[in-house]
Amino acid sequence: MSAPVSGAAVLLAVAPGAPGDQERFRQTAARLGARLGGPPVLAAYVVPGGAAAALSLTDAVERTVAGGAEEVVVVPYVVEWKTGEWQDVPDTVQELARAHPAVRFRLAQPLGTAEALVDLAARSSAAAWALPAAGDPAPAPPAPAGAPREAPGLPAGGGAPAAGALPAHGAHVLACFGRVCQQYGGDAVHDALLAELAARGLDAGSAAPGAVKVTRTKCLAPCAGAALVCVYPGGDFYWNLRPELMPRFVDEVLVAGGSLAGHTFRPGDLPAAAGRP
Repeated sequence: MSAPVSGAAVLLAVAPGAPGDQERFRQTAARLGARLGGPPVLAAYVVPGGAAAALSLTDAVERTVAGGAEEVVVVPYVVEWKTGEWQDVPDTVQELARAHPAVRFRLAQPLGTAEALVDLAARSSAAAWALPAAGDPAPAPPAPAGAPREAPGLPAGGGAPAAGALPAHGAHVLACFGRVCQQYGGDAVHDALLAELAARGLDAGSAAPGAVKVTRTKCLAPCAGAALVCVYPGGDFYWNLRPELMPRFVDEVLVAGGSLAGHTFRPGDLPAAAGRP
């Protein structure tokens, strides 16, 4: 059955990832719109967190209704709902239906219930048999035409590589990009920190003696403090961070070498009773 002319769709994921992940998700929504034959498809999240460009399900529906949609289908972009989500999402759709009685809402099933997903998994597993086994040496990809025969930093003919030169920096910030930190705006904090450092000439590419190197990491473990970073030297954690705190964070922690009142804890401590204001 094709989508109605007055219809719209919301492609719904759980939480936004890094900015590049969000852009790929928006492109997926656009491809779905083209496949459906024209109705607008918005990318949205169950838990948008602090990501500036991320829409919640409610935000996305309000946009479609404002654009004249009389029918809205919500399409989960997940294999299976996790605990809580299988209740929260249907409840939200019911609330939206009550708020917009003139609009008809439908909620599609998660992708894991579709037989086509089994077909896709079968094709993927069949293709995997042609891949090198884990631990087997992988063949080196062919060098582009005109590329030097020896890679920079590697001695001619093989052998141990020469140690690379790491630019001097006064501090190293490990920015957590684990799932919970993403839900609480870790990517927005990361972007705001980079912008603040660049504005002061303290980004890693500068020659300033107090330049700061920022590295995105996987989960740093104290999820009760999301969004958080860890700063070296010292190893202090800074929890419950928000983009608007970054000017103070740069001034008080990275420049002055102090702490950020109410947002600092050491390994082994719990961040402020493991909660958020």
